[in-house]
Amino acid sequence: MLLSIPIPSEVGRSKADLLLARAYDYGFQAISIHCSPEAEYLDLEWLRRIRASYGLEVSFHTPTKNFDLSAPLEDVRRLSVSYAIRMVKTGEAVDALYYEIHLGGNLTYTIQREFAIDNAIRSLREILALKPSATVTIENDDRGYIFSDYMTLLEVLDRYPMVMLTLDIAHTYRSGGRLQDFIKSMESRMYAVHLHDIVDGRDHYQLGLGSIDWPSIVRSISKANLKVAVFETHHGEYDLVENAYKSVDFIRRYYPNL
Repeated sequence: MLLSIPIPSEVGRSKADLLLARAYDYGFQAISIHCSPEAEYLDLEWLRRIRASYGLEVSFHTPTKNFDLSAPLEDVRRLSVSYAIRMVKTGEAVDALYYEIHLGGNLTYTIQREFAIDNAIRSLREILALKPSATVTIENDDRGYIFSDYMTLLEVLDRYPMVMLTLDIAHTYRSGGRLQDFIKSMESRMYAVHLHDIVDGRDHYQLGLGSIDWPSIVRSISKANLKVAVFETHHGEYDLVENAYKSVDFIRRYYPNL
């Protein structure tokens, strides 16, 4: 399993080189680039240079703000699809490992569940048409989104057998879902896992600092043929690389083969 570290959009490309050098020194083998709508990281020359310099695998993560593939407004949906297509085009030019996609579906403006599901299916079809052989994963959403529910998520995934799942453990906890339900229904389609802890209801903390029962989690996910573990431990003021490395060290107590 590859150990991956995210580059959140707030890091900025000017600081990313130092972050990548440290991540490489700490033994991480991949990076997950969070693509903001401004697409600061979608620069082919820079991406090729960092791949050549560090030999890291690269994955891309769709925006989480101002991005909704299931939006009721067609203009918003089409704009979101265009962001995702640009991301995939860039990724294919640098031989990206895989893509992580949020479907959207905020409960505050999703009037009809079935309409949102249909829009998500349509958007995904348009993205997949660009590169059918690309490894595309859907990430289960956080609380407040209809795609935090595994049954709703399955209605989209069942239409596209080639699409895999990125399982975010903390999102499952915060949305009140049962992790066992996700794993039981999608174990064969789990490609990546996002690991971060929850402190006082807030996520993206270093593993072991919060309320998640990690020994139980490891027992649940260890049977899945996961390819990538992304340590999304970047809450607030942080040393992203140090927190991620400490999280790797923590989880290896229960998952020595990681």
